[in-house]
Amino acid sequence: MERRQRTLFECDAFLAAVYVDVRYRLLLDEGDIRQAERAFTSVVHRERQLRRGMERPSENRTGQQTDGAKGSKDGSGSSEDELERDLDALQQQHQQKAEEQQPSLIKDLEKVSKLPRTKCKTAYDGIADGFPAQLQPAAWTLTALPVTQVSVERLFSALKYIVSDARSSMKPDLVEAVLLLRTNW
Repeated sequence: MERRQRTLFECDAFLAAVYVDVRYRLLLDEGDIRQAERAFTSVVHRERQLRRGMERPSENRTGQQTDGAKGSKDGSGSSEDELERDLDALQQQHQQKAEEQQPSLIKDLEKVSKLPRTKCKTAYDGIADGFPAQLQPAAWTLTALPVTQVSVERLFSALKYIVSDARSSMKPDLVEAVLLLRTNW
């Protein structure tokens, strides 16, 4: 049991999930909290990048071609130059937007670190009540991640009783049928 607990507490996703669940954060010591904060911050950044990727600006996507996009007959490649300029401009916009949001993100992460233990029924309720709006999606994602595969472990435990030494010659389809009945009965 202690080995399993050590393994769980070495997992960044597990630490971050415990960290965002304000009901159980007190289980973490100072080192675990720092590691969990780093993991949570990483998830927040990834979630924001994914959301930004889905919210691409619609400018220059209306189907209208610019002069350079029509291509040149002499093959000078001006459309490639314009594409490069557009990509550079888009990257600069993303960097400016990220720099503008950075101070508010830091303040929100500090707010989360100071949240007291609450007695809510679910982690979802604790996040909805105490977390800033921009951090809620990342926190909900963390609490939904299965850090262990308990269901798989249960199946293997049940399999231990089904396929014993006396039943070692059972065919796989029969084992599957018995296991299905046993888990869904």
